[in-house]
Amino acid sequence: MLVPPFPMPRTASMQRAAASIIFFAIVARAILTREVSPNVPGGDPTFYMSLAQAVLQGEGLAVETLRYGEVRSLFPPLYPLLLAGTGAVLGLSVATVSLVNTIIDLIAARLIWRWNGSRACPLAAAGYFAYPSFLLSAPIPQKESLTILLVLIVIRSAMNLSPRPPSWLVLGISWGALALTQPVLLGLPVFLILASRERSQFAFILGPLFKSAFVAAVVMVPWWIRNYILFDQFIPLTTSAGPALFVGATGDHFLLDAVARGASEPERLSAIGGSAIRIIKDSPGYYALEVVRHSAVAFLLEADVVRRITWGMRGGLPTVLLAITLASWWGLLALTLGLRAWRQSPCGSKIILASLTYLAISAIWFEFAERHRYFLIPLLLLVAVPALFQRPPIDRPGHKP
Repeated sequence: MLVPPFPMPRTASMQRAAASIIFFAIVARAILTREVSPNVPGGDPTFYMSLAQAVLQGEGLAVETLRYGEVRSLFPPLYPLLLAGTGAVLGLSVATVSLVNTIIDLIAARLIWRWNGSRACPLAAAGYFAYPSFLLSAPIPQKESLTILLVLIVIRSAMNLSPRPPSWLVLGISWGALALTQPVLLGLPVFLILASRERSQFAFILGPLFKSAFVAAVVMVPWWIRNYILFDQFIPLTTSAGPALFVGATGDHFLLDAVARGASEPERLSAIGGSAIRIIKDSPGYYALEVVRHSAVAFLLEADVVRRITWGMRGGLPTVLLAITLASWWGLLALTLGLRAWRQSPCGSKIILASLTYLAISAIWFEFAERHRYFLIPLLLLVAVPALFQRPPIDRPGHKP
């Protein structure tokens, strides 16, 4: 090991320390929410807030965009519906967004806390909840916290998958919910299931896997019906594939002209995808370089949330926050590699490797940013933090050392 392991503190001490970190992180989120401007930063956060407002006003999931005109299926529905449901009770505001995101993060932290009974899990949970990028993003309407929670539920369900109904039922529901939150991760559960089980168990889990896939499809049926009613065609996820491919190929967004805006949403956005394909065919080398560039930026930087939280802000604060988020990401990577944590947690390492493989196969070829790999952070924490005490937590759910 490049970093020597520390002695394992007592369970009570570990839990008190973790609870204190989480408490102060909640206070920090509350202060941040109070100080943040009521104006939501541009980009996706603005659209998710507008979608939630449209639902509350009875207009459905519809939003007017500068680049693509009015869209009704460009964005996945689950997160804006969650915001709208909470907003119907508490009112829709930055405080409501912060409350929703904080509760989601608390549930995820609780899941990490109880991952397998290891005494190091509470510190991993606290590390996740206080992680700077997630703490700073609390008042920002973005779906990443919900995505992370659903990925964690999928992993736990996959590791405990059996022919018994509760296991494949929970996996199927969380799988469908994940597809309705972050469509690019639709196939990730299959990779996670295969990575979390031995080859000898593949035949055993094949039946439950198909049952889970069926349940996931059932979860998505209302979205399919809604899209068919709107567009008279089957749209399994969203209409974002075309624009996402264009951004992935050029590094910029496509701006539709007035004539193109008269077509239906699927036709408009499919045409953008067609333009992207032509660009890729004409300049495959440029496309390959662009994929390498935006993938490197996504995996090396941790700046997106700072740009959003300091929207329109001047002075030294953005620089300080950027230094903190970069240090947290690079520090986590250095800790994981320095401790050679993958040797102590082979199953956890296989899950992380499977996730990276999935992203390389299906995600980086489209629009790809650091937020698309955020779900790796709790997995790295579950491997790296216990490695400090020579206790791998991710390998055996339910096992108490």
